[in-house]
Amino acid sequence: MLFHLLNQEMHDYERFMNVLFDLGFATKDQLNAILEWQESPYKLGNELKKLRKLEKNVNKRYIQTFQLPAKAKHRSPVAYTLTKQGIQYICQYRGIQNEKLKPAKEGQWKHYLGIAEIIATIKDSRLNEAAVEFSSEYMTARQIQHIVNLYDTKKDRKPYEFIKHFKPDALMKIGGQEFFLEYDTGTENMQKIEAKMLLILDTLFYKNGEKRGYIKELNKPFVWVTTSSVRAKNLGVVWGRVQQLDKYRKLLNNMASQHIALPTMTFLTDDQVVAALEKKVLGREAPPKLRRNRSVNE
Repeated sequence: MLFHLLNQEMHDYERFMNVLFDLGFATKDQLNAILEWQESPYKLGNELKKLRKLEKNVNKRYIQTFQLPAKAKHRSPVAYTLTKQGIQYICQYRGIQNEKLKPAKEGQWKHYLGIAEIIATIKDSRLNEAAVEFSSEYMTARQIQHIVNLYDTKKDRKPYEFIKHFKPDALMKIGGQEFFLEYDTGTENMQKIEAKMLLILDTLFYKNGEKRGYIKELNKPFVWVTTSSVRAKNLGVVWGRVQQLDKYRKLLNNMASQHIALPTMTFLTDDQVVAALEKKVLGREAPPKLRRNRSVNE
C-alpha cells in the first residue's frame, strides 16, 4: 500500500512521484498534505527542481504540469501528473511489469483530483492518528483479480482470458478497518452506476457452474463519495433497487440466515467523509474548527 511504501528509503522526489502514480493528478496543496510536508513550504518546489535536474541529465521528462480550467475555482492553478516516462520510472522502481500503463487522462482530472482531495483531507485530520493506508485503482484491481483467480473453477480457461470483476477507485485501511472507495463526480448516468453495482455483486457471488459461489475476501464495505446530498440519496436508491433483483435477493437472504455480514454501501458527500470516518474509526468526531476546509471547488 502507498503509505507503507513511502516509509521506505528513497529520494523525496520519488515519494511524490509514487503518490502521482497512484493518484493520477494532484495539486501542490494535496501533495503537501498527503506527504505531510505542510510545515516545509519550499520542500515540494525544491524536490521538483532536483527532479528537473535529473530529467535534464537523462534527457527524459517524468512529471508534467496541467493547467486547471478557470471554472474549476481551485486554489491551486495547476496540478501535477506523471508522463509515460515517469510511469515507467515508478514501474521499474516497484518492480511492476506492465508496458500498457498509460498516463492519467486529462479529461478525467476532476475525478483524479476528487480522490486526491479525499486522501489529503483524511491525512490532514485526526484520522491520521489511526494508521491510514491507501491502495490505488490499479493496485486494488490486481489484488481483486488475484483473489478472483483463486476461486475460478474453469479448468480450460486460456491464459489470456480475463475474468471480469469490479474495479473500485481505491482500497483504504484506517485503524485496521478496510473499505473500498468510490468517487462519483455526479456526471455518470444512473444506468452506469447500476451496472457498477451489478458487477460488484456478480464478482462477490461468482458463477460456479449452474450455481453461484461467494468470495468472502471481497466482502468489504463500500464508501461512495459524491458531490451533493441529492446525488448521494439517488445512489442509495439505485443500490436498494439492485439488492431487490431476483438473482441477488435469494443470495443475500441466504447470507443473512447464516449470519454472514451483508455487503454494505455508505453514500456520503465530500464534506461528510471525515466526520463519518472519524465517528466510525475513532468513535468520535473532531470539532469542526480542528478540521481544515479542503473543498476542491472553494
